Amino acid sequence: MHIKDEVSWTALVSGYAQFGKANQTIDLFERMLDNDLKPDGVTFIGVLSAYSRAGLVEKGLKYFQSMIKEHVIVLIHDHFTCMIDLLSCAGRLQEAKEFIGRMPFST
Repeated sequence: MHIKDEVSWTALVSGYAQFGKANQTIDLFERMLDNDLKPDGVTFIGVLSAYSRAGLVEKGLKYFQSMIKEHVIVLIHDHFTCMIDLLSCAGRLQEAKEFIGRMPFST
């Protein structure tokens, strides 16, 4: 990759996530952070989707919190949808229901 900025890394992360390549998505995201690049809200949609597909609930929850606290990402509906999917696919339906109840938008 000739231009290694946030946009190109986000495109790769999103592309791998869209095609179900969870491990590659997570690897790219961690390399992005290692290169001191700042992920944006779109990057995190790909990352959260990948964690959901890989069944890595705790890591997904950790990165959701880091979106808010460390990266100061403005949360949108898609971020919450990814988290509900993450919890539901792992059979954590009560937590998913509670998560829905805490969403700052109406469903």
